Amino acid sequence: MSRMPRLLLVLLCACLAPLSALSQDATPATVLADQIEMDPQTGILKADGNVEILYGGVRLKAEALIYDRGQEKLSVTGPLYLYEENGTTVRSEYAELSTDLRAGMLSSARLVYSQQL
Repeated sequence: MSRMPRLLLVLLCACLAPLSALSQDATPATVLADQIEMDPQTGILKADGNVEILYGGVRLKAEALIYDRGQEKLSVTGPLYLYEENGTTVRSEYAELSTDLRAGMLSSARLVYSQQL
């Protein structure tokens, strides 16, 4: 397992191609973090500290995440914030999400809509 500084995370795009390939389209995902570890044998990627995922029109910010390629599972530790294109924000303490960030299970979640009454 290797550790990479934040500036070298762009190189992980090749490793993260399977993350976007699991969804029906070929939109690439971008992951930024203070520290990222990738185990090529197990296909597990761990990101810690100021984690941010950009995927399509969705942005997820969290403290840490684990992406298990074999299980097709993204586990995120928060507090985490999921920002949708339409202005909706979801805040949670923990989440297990689909690889397209559209479905999953959230713990202690709060939903904030951008529309006002």
